[in-house]
Amino acid sequence: MDTSDLQDQLTLGSLGFGVTAALAPGVIAAVYRLEGDDNLAIMTRLWGTAVAGHSAVALLSDDEDLKMLLAQVAVAMNLANAALIATTTSGLKSSGRALGVVTSLAFAAGFGARALGKA
Repeated sequence: MDTSDLQDQLTLGSLGFGVTAALAPGVIAAVYRLEGDDNLAIMTRLWGTAVAGHSAVALLSDDEDLKMLLAQVAVAMNLANAALIATTTSGLKSSGRALGVVTSLAFAAGFGARALGKA
């Protein structure tokens, strides 16, 4: 698969995550076994709008340099997310923690392959 096709597929996946988080934060909470209140829901929605916005720019742009920069930012964001999830001391269930780490690392690896493919 061409690395730009890979980025498009990953970006569509990110857009799906973002839109789901923004419009239906309870779905994200259930998948990742998060227990929370309205504060968690609003933070999930805020995260979702940021991810959806980042993804929309990547999908709508024809500028390959911008797409490469966004892929690099996605790698950094997902590695940070994986580290934060892995090291949290909250009451996050181990299955939710594992899924969060694996999801973030998978997106980091995919976007990293895109970034390296152009280098």
